[in-house]
Amino acid sequence: MGWKKKVRTAASVATNHLNEALYTVGPALRRAIQWLLRAFRGLFIAVGLILVVALSVAWAGTLIGAFAFMPVIAFLAPIVSWWPTLAFVSLLVFIGVPLFFLVMWLMRIMFDTRIHGGLAAALTMAWIFSIAGQVSSGWLMAKEFQDEARVRLKEASVAPVADTIDIELQAWPPAGEHLLALQVDEAVQYHDGDLYLGLVSLSVMPSPDDTLRVVVEAEARGSHDAAARANAFHIDYPFQLRPDAVRLSPWYRLEEGKQWRAQQVRTIVYVPAGKYIRLLPSGTQMGISFFPPEGLARTILPRRMPQVFQMAAPAAAPQPEDEPATGEL
Repeated sequence: MGWKKKVRTAASVATNHLNEALYTVGPALRRAIQWLLRAFRGLFIAVGLILVVALSVAWAGTLIGAFAFMPVIAFLAPIVSWWPTLAFVSLLVFIGVPLFFLVMWLMRIMFDTRIHGGLAAALTMAWIFSIAGQVSSGWLMAKEFQDEARVRLKEASVAPVADTIDIELQAWPPAGEHLLALQVDEAVQYHDGDLYLGLVSLSVMPSPDDTLRVVVEAEARGSHDAAARANAFHIDYPFQLRPDAVRLSPWYRLEEGKQWRAQQVRTIVYVPAGKYIRLLPSGTQMGISFFPPEGLARTILPRRMPQVFQMAAPAAAPQPEDEPATGEL
């Protein structure tokens, strides 16, 4: 029986040592856990503050942008007059409710401040309705772009009086000096109530006759075909055609009160065969697509010096050989 007593004694000693070790490690482990909890709490607070700042900036930017750029936004608005208000309020609520809940969560962590259940439920319902408002706004906007139409906007022709036809691209209109003077390099510009867009393609092709001709085609979208055609005809595209020169615009204009519906313009200059084309320097870097009768089309860019190209005549079809007058081979 002596060995049993020795085993019990050894087990008792081991248990005592384990208890002493746990007693020694316990406070240190508790301190480590408390330190980790404080670190995580600080991390959560830091992340929450960053999100609060980001959402606050987004909310304030939406508010300021809606008022500052309302004239530009009006070009996107559908015929429904209350659409901008619905989209604006829905967006503010969609951003503002998570911002409010995030602030209250931080207040609860730091000061144990709690939000009333009824207020939380009301704000949650408002946030859900804001999503529905944004979906409705998107649906109304998508309807405005569901149909497409292409029209011939303008056409003019003259008889050339010179062997060389000058082609010049006019510069963009000068930007306004008031607060709202939106301008993106050769893409979009807004001033004095009008919107200028660089959605224009320019081409030079051989003329089927001896006239110098400019054809302007436009395409646009709308809620139906008639609306799309009307939106295309809302485009104001200026150009000048003379017997020895053509002056084209790299932009088109939408007047105040018109809607932007993905309008695009294609301008084609038809030059008689054998004539020379001289591309003059201009203040824009927009290219012109040159379509010769033979070979691949290429894009020519305005440079500091004029560039001259010749519009060659189309290759003549091979003629059959004359048969002998006697009919003999």
